[in-house]
Amino acid sequence: MMQKINNFKKMDFCYWINELPELKVSSCSERIVEIKKDNGAIKNTLQIVLELSLHRHISSYALLGFTYTPTMNSQSLIAKINYTNERGENYLSQIRTGESRKYIYSGIDEFLMEAILDEIISFSKEKNLPAGELNFNVAANCEVSSSPLIFRVITKILLSIFIAIDEEKMLNDSFMENFFMDKILNEVTKFQIMEREKIRELLL
Repeated sequence: MMQKINNFKKMDFCYWINELPELKVSSCSERIVEIKKDNGAIKNTLQIVLELSLHRHISSYALLGFTYTPTMNSQSLIAKINYTNERGENYLSQIRTGESRKYIYSGIDEFLMEAILDEIISFSKEKNLPAGELNFNVAANCEVSSSPLIFRVITKILLSIFIAIDEEKMLNDSFMENFFMDKILNEVTKFQIMEREKIRELLL
């Protein structure tokens, strides 16, 4: 399922559930981290991808997605992040148009990968992620408007959705649309507050 939302609270986004966008990824490296769990709770196999574009922000674009595979009788979550320091192929964004579209490329570099990894670790200390394998194998970045901060934001959105979603909710398209809107708006609002505070500090 793919759903695209334009001009929602000065942002555009597109999400895929249990399908992946047409995104060619070149050969890449892989960063792996193991997160020990207190229990072996698992979820069903799941894919989620989110493409996010904020209006009038310097740091404004990210696309990231994962495939979750449950592992029976496991007491840990293995998170894998694919990355490459080579420029990937141009990605035809679902939500970006005009001149900036030609600066969007498949994949992420090591710098952005570290931001995703930091957020996974931070999130896991506050919330209970299920055991299994979480493979971040789909990504795209914009040469002129992506940053580690926006990739931390999109990672937190994805993880927040991941732990809250279930098969019953996924069958209700209207619910899922509102669900994504709520989660995205919550984290983007925090992001915008942080940006304003940084600007204020620079002006003092």
